[in-house]
Amino acid sequence: MSLAKDEQALLLFTNRLLLDWISISIDSGSIAKSTVERLIDFSTQQVVQGAPWLQPELENFATLTKERLPPNGSANPD
Repeated sequence: MSLAKDEQALLLFTNRLLLDWISISIDSGSIAKSTVERLIDFSTQQVVQGAPWLQPELENFATLTKERLPPNGSANPD
């Protein structure tokens, strides 16, 4: 499957935006890192159910994403 240039740009942009938002939320204490890790695990499982042939790649991306998360923030959530 090959994506057009605008589709690639949109995919990369939305992925980056989401990861930045998650990082900021953890840093600020709005969301616990453990909650994000559980969300990543759940999302990975759901995608694997629909596309089991992608399981190794999905699990690698999930692990990499969790490793790149910042530590829990020290700010109090609102």
